[in-house]
Amino acid sequence: MYEPLGLENLALAAGMGFVSGIVGTLGIKAVFAFKKLTGKKHHAEQPHTATATLQPTSPPPPATREDWERHGFGPAIVGAEMIGGFTGRWPPLSEMGTLGNLMTWACGIGYGLIYGVAITPWTQAPILGFVLLLVFIMVADYGLLVPWGIFKPPWKEGHAFYFNLVLYGVYCVLTVAFFFWAARQLGPLTLFH
Repeated sequence: MYEPLGLENLALAAGMGFVSGIVGTLGIKAVFAFKKLTGKKHHAEQPHTATATLQPTSPPPPATREDWERHGFGPAIVGAEMIGGFTGRWPPLSEMGTLGNLMTWACGIGYGLIYGVAITPWTQAPILGFVLLLVFIMVADYGLLVPWGIFKPPWKEGHAFYFNLVLYGVYCVLTVAFFFWAARQLGPLTLFH
C-alpha cells in the first residue's frame, strides 16, 4: 500500500536515500577494485622488449564520439555525451576515468534518492524494495543507453549484461540494506508507522 511521506518524512527519506546511494556506490567501487585486483593476478606483466624513442609529434586530433564508444565505458560515455552536447566538442580521452567516476557517483546517489522518496512509500519490505530498485535501474539504464548506442540490447550483450546485473545487484543490496538499517536506528519516529 502506498503511504504518503509528508514533508518532514520526505526530507528524511531523501537524506537517507542520499547516504544509502553513497553506500551502494561504494559497493560498486569495491567490485571494480576487486575485479582490477584479481585481473592483475591472472595477467603477468609483459617485459619491455624495446625502448621507445622520443620524437616530437603533433598533438592528437580532438576526440570524437566514435573514439569514446571504441575506448569508453557506460558512465564515461554518458558524461562525454553530455559535455559534447553542451559544448559542441568531445572531451579528450584522458578525461575518461574522471568522467566515469563522476557519473558513477551521480547515478549512484541519484538512484539512492529515488529509492528513498519514490520506492519506500510503496513498500517497507526490504526484499520487494530490492527487486523494485533493481528493476528500475535496469529498465532506466538499458532503456536510455541502448537507444543512445552506449549499451547493446541485453540479449546481444552477453557477459557484459550479466556483469551489470551483478554490479547493480550489489548496489541495490547495499543501498536497500543501509536504508532499512538507518530507518530502524531512528526509533519510533521513523518513516514506517
